Parts: sequence; structure tokens; C-alpha cells
Amino acid sequence: MSYDNDLNNYLRLVKLKKIKSADIKPVISERRQVMLEQKKTCAICKKEINPVFAKYVRDPQTKVLKLICSNCAIPTPKRRE
Repeated sequence: MSYDNDLNNYLRLVKLKKIKSADIKPVISERRQVMLEQKKTCAICKKEINPVFAKYVRDPQTKVLKLICSNCAIPTPKRRE
């Protein structure tokens, strides 16, 4: 139950005015942070993407999370004519 203890400690510090509300930064998830850093563009083709049809891929070597579009996530061969 460390969450309850952390919350109680936080509330106690706020009541004692040890922490200013301006010092508190909102927590953003890792996926949301990646989307904001990439400005809603694909990491491969640089096209604007819809986050619903995007895929998050973690590079195994660098451990960096990237956002790619559905076209780059599922490559399809070009049609012959």
C-alpha cells in the first residue's frame, strides 16, 4: 500500500505548504510523451498519423520507443500491372 502512504505524505506536505502547486508537474505516460515528441508524425515516413491507427515499437538495441503509422507497420508489396 505504498500508494496510500505516498498520497498521504503528499497531501500532508501540501497542507503544510512545503510544496507549491507551481512546482508540481503533471505525469505523462511514455506513449503520450513519444507522440508529443514526434509531433504526431511517423518515425519512418514522416507522414502525419492518427494515433488510433499507429503502432508503438521499441528498438531492441537503444530501448527507445517510436511511433509508426499503419502503412509502415504492415508493409505491403506494390501491385504489378
